[in-house]
Amino acid sequence: MVLLGAAASLPYLACQLAFPTRLADGGACTDGSDTSSDPLNCGACGVACEGGESCFAGVCDGMHVTQVSAGLHACALVKGGRVFCWGSNLFGETGSPPTTQACGASATPCLTTPTEVAGVEHAVAVRAGYYSTCALEQDGSVWCWGQNQAGQLGSATGMGTAGPQPTPSKVGLPAGVTAKAIDVGYLFACALDTAGALHCWGDDTYGELGAAVDGGASASPVRVAATGSSFAAVSTGLDPHACALLQGNGQVVCWGENHLGALGHDPATDPTCPPSDVACSASPRVVAGLTTASVVRAASGLSCALLADGGLSCWGDDGLGQFGDGTPAGSGGSGDAGDAGNGDGGGGEVADGGEGAGDGGGSAVVHFAPVAAADGKAFTAFDARYDFVLALDAKARVWAWGSSSRGALGNGNVGGASCVNDGAPCIALPAEVPAFGAATASVVQVSAGDEFGVALESDGTVWAWGANVDGRLGHAPGAAGSGDLSTCGAPARDEVCNPVPSRVVFP
Repeated sequence: MVLLGAAASLPYLACQLAFPTRLADGGACTDGSDTSSDPLNCGACGVACEGGESCFAGVCDGMHVTQVSAGLHACALVKGGRVFCWGSNLFGETGSPPTTQACGASATPCLTTPTEVAGVEHAVAVRAGYYSTCALEQDGSVWCWGQNQAGQLGSATGMGTAGPQPTPSKVGLPAGVTAKAIDVGYLFACALDTAGALHCWGDDTYGELGAAVDGGASASPVRVAATGSSFAAVSTGLDPHACALLQGNGQVVCWGENHLGALGHDPATDPTCPPSDVACSASPRVVAGLTTASVVRAASGLSCALLADGGLSCWGDDGLGQFGDGTPAGSGGSGDAGDAGNGDGGGGEVADGGEGAGDGGGSAVVHFAPVAAADGKAFTAFDARYDFVLALDAKARVWAWGSSSRGALGNGNVGGASCVNDGAPCIALPAEVPAFGAATASVVQVSAGDEFGVALESDGTVWAWGANVDGRLGHAPGAAGSGDLSTCGAPARDEVCNPVPSRVVFP
């Protein structure tokens, strides 16, 4: 048995000896460590997987997706570490040149089918953000691609311009820093390292890098100010704020823009930041009242946390039913913001602690402190990045609430009640996504993007629904047999969407 084991390892050793480094030209063989995940050398040098297969633990397998992420576009991680992206591609955020494909009469760059990102081979995580994407490699390095106007790719190349950068570039993390988690927000990104410290890069107008208000932009990662406890997780919003889970105590801290209370405290206690003179804070500040949080998500104008008992708690903007508490209704009044303690400003909602807000004529319903959300239901996972929420329960069923524009809630229609924020349609209580309500449901992850949702099943099947103007559902807008609708949203617009989950087909 020992001899057989030694013989079986010979190709591996030969690979290590003959090819100690990866061949830059993509040749027939790579170093020994790659034989567990490289489809060109799966298990041994020169043993290639067939087209469409991935390599996992030295064995060729089908295109098995293990993680999905939705932003303005979508990306998926497959076994073995390869990344595929599709959807909006204005700046090469899918990892392909913007000239590859166009969607619609406006010839907007996009990709309508999942396409592999060249140069990312051993990823363990991927996050799609706002015109940019980042991947975490198994060696702890971070690679980003897409728009780099504010240095959000962690590279100075092309910074200050709107030019596309579809080729992944390595983020210049400080020497000795190894990342273990990443997230990508609006013009900035963050990485959590193995020591529990956070490093963020990109735009810092509102203190979203956690170091200085109106600090400009930084292509070099900036260490987020310490809080007395190490960080356990980070979430960056698709508006400029971020939240992090502290290690071991179930508490959450947030920083960045706070004009709607997304940081979990009264904006009146914060300085104002240019250019729009809104409340912001560069210092991570504990969100009062949370002691059992296990997951946190920074979204658009709000933040939410999953608690130990499966309940959800949210703070910030609730004008589109994002809290799932049934409260947003009507179009608001015409008064000014309510005084603290009465919230009677014509459309303002009284928040925990007595804060109220409302600027009349469709004002936001806001809460400056955490409140119970999701109508008291219990979940195992959730995601919120824009103005709706997706959650997964213990039976692998998917629930959705918030903005229902363009079919983002996957319930088969694009309508809903007229909610406070601009009179847009919303559903303010959790409702099951019908496609995943059967007893055989096996959804293991959900991701909420810009007016579209993505779900991943345990067998690697990916589903998407909602807005599809740029192929973010994984098929060409309005393709024959796709079920796409040609007029979506409220008020009615000539935009393409599909309010029913459809399968995303991988090559």
